[in-house]
Amino acid sequence: MRYSMTIVERDYESLVGHLFSNADIEQAAYLLCRPVITDSECRLLVRKVIPVASEDIKEQDAVHMKIRPISFLRAMKEANEKEEVFFFVHSHPNRLDHHSPQDDSEEEKLFKTAYIRISVKGVHGSIIFTDKEHPI
Repeated sequence: MRYSMTIVERDYESLVGHLFSNADIEQAAYLLCRPVITDSECRLLVRKVIPVASEDIKEQDAVHMKIRPISFLRAMKEANEKEEVFFFVHSHPNRLDHHSPQDDSEEEKLFKTAYIRISVKGVHGSIIFTDKEHPI
């Protein structure tokens, strides 16, 4: 199965603008995507970019952040209601080009929650940006 994501330029600019609004600290957002599934491909159409608001962040620096659960639970609820999938996106201002051990630990719990709370068929996932043009 091939996976791809399509995002309109306006939403992409909004996303990277938020992720790099402060180049010294991690920033995050959620993407709600409509899955279009064929025999050979799962195409994810980004329908909404939801920046994580500063009031929903408990801790934040160049190498980690802690987000209040209410923030991602709201996004997951909306994804479920609109029959969309959930993606977590965050920046690595230190240019770490892979998921950190903390990312792996926290995202395992995050996506277990997503698969319980969102009933649409499709994949949930995460993306890291090390700069405005290089999602991982």
